[in-house]
Amino acid sequence: MAGTKYADFKHDGNAIDYTPTSAVLASQIVVINDMIAVAAVDIAADKLGSLRTKGVFTFPQDTGAITNGSDMFWDESQGVATTDDDSGVNLWIGKSVKAAIAGDVLVWVMLEYCPDHDYTPTHTPST
Repeated sequence: MAGTKYADFKHDGNAIDYTPTSAVLASQIVVINDMIAVAAVDIAADKLGSLRTKGVFTFPQDTGAITNGSDMFWDESQGVATTDDDSGVNLWIGKSVKAAIAGDVLVWVMLEYCPDHDYTPTHTPST
């Protein structure tokens, strides 16, 4: 039919293809525009690899107490997950799924891309 648009299902989106310009290590956090992803395996520079975009991951955190169900943001400049969106500079990661006490170095987060989260991002990705 003329004018009819179709979309072919490719996969569930739990992982995406990614070709980095420099090597990426397994479990490394990767920022792509306003999306946070985690490398599934080591990926050599200029080689096709895979990034996970959904799932529960432990992220380094800013060592403050975090309640279960908190909105979590990625502070790329500090390399930590935090509950502070820094007026939209920090990128939304997802929700914490396990409470963390002050002094903990890791927080469990359900990673999920959500471009419509209720904040206005002002993040400028690093190169």
